Amino acid sequence: MTSDSSKDVRTSELLVPPGEKAGRLDKYLATHPECGLSRTRIQRLITERQILVDGKLAAHNHFLKGGETIRITIPPSPELDFSGEDIPIQIVFEDQ
Repeated sequence: MTSDSSKDVRTSELLVPPGEKAGRLDKYLATHPECGLSRTRIQRLITERQILVDGKLAAHNHFLKGGETIRITIPPSPELDFSGEDIPIQIVFEDQ
C-alpha cells in the first residue's frame, strides 16, 4: 500500500495480488490493517465515490478477482472544537 499525504486529503493505493480471490471490496479492505479503515467507513467512502478499482468507481457489490488496483481518497475529518462548560452542580454527599 502506498500513501500520499497532504494537509487536506489522504490518498492510498492497494494492489490486490494476482490470482487472489479476495471477495467483496469492503470486506477485503476492512481485513487489511494497512488500510486502517473500518468496514462502515469504507462503505461510506464507496457511497461518496471516493474508492476506485482500476480507475473506475467502485460499486457496493464489487467482487475483486485479483490483480486490481484499489485507490482510496480519504477526505479530511472535520475539525471539532471541544470546550468545557461551567455547570452548577449541587453536591449531595462528600467524603472527608
